[in-house]
Amino acid sequence: MLCEQDAAAGLNFVSLAVKQLYDARHAAGWGIDPSSMAYMTSSQALTINLFGLLSQDDAWLLRCLNEWLGRVDLTSIDTVELEFAPARRSQHLNDQTRIDVLVVVAGARGTEVVAIEIKYTDRFNSRYVDISTPSYRELAMNSGIWADPTHVLTDRRVNQLTRIHALATSHGLSLNIRTPVSLLVLAHELDTSAGQIVNKYRECVTTSVVQLISLRTACESIATTAPPSQRTTARLLQLRYGDEHVSAWPQPSPRSSSLR
Repeated sequence: MLCEQDAAAGLNFVSLAVKQLYDARHAAGWGIDPSSMAYMTSSQALTINLFGLLSQDDAWLLRCLNEWLGRVDLTSIDTVELEFAPARRSQHLNDQTRIDVLVVVAGARGTEVVAIEIKYTDRFNSRYVDISTPSYRELAMNSGIWADPTHVLTDRRVNQLTRIHALATSHGLSLNIRTPVSLLVLAHELDTSAGQIVNKYRECVTTSVVQLISLRTACESIATTAPPSQRTTARLLQLRYGDEHVSAWPQPSPRSSSLR
């Protein structure tokens, strides 16, 4: 955890441009608690660091998305929104769900939506929302994204992924996008519960892609595909979130361990 002065100075961010993005979004009232920026394990800080950087270069972001989704056909970025929530929730699902990163992208399948959820140390099931509501049932009927809507709308384990997928689908439909949403989850490789939940949710959907990518793999992709001007910053990301053991406190020497 950073001290108050260092957090206020933006030392949790890997570049000045990323810090400026955070400042602009926070000033616009995007609903983030500034105190969380003191925590180096904050998933929100992680999101801003990764996608604040990638959103500065469409070609870079496309290279990463193609790699993570196992594709080669994504060719252009329409929009990238961090901490996405619709301007009028009543026109969608009428709840407080936010999506960490929402990308509208074009490729061989036409225009489509990619929703990205990022986890570092927090849990999927820490907040449960009752989504067995008319809005969700109507979306299920209009989109056909779930094989058994009654089950998925009441399963607490996949509640957050269901809400994220539903909001991304609703947003796409509002833009007249019918291509199934791709749902990407970035999580620490040692977070076995994340893998279990993603696998469980994958069983619930019909045609959408639900993909789990480890933070180590994601950071490697970002570093290896970085343009020359961003390689140093990309390496900082990789050290912090992908190869974090490199920056861990060293093991105490035999001498220091005996001085207790």
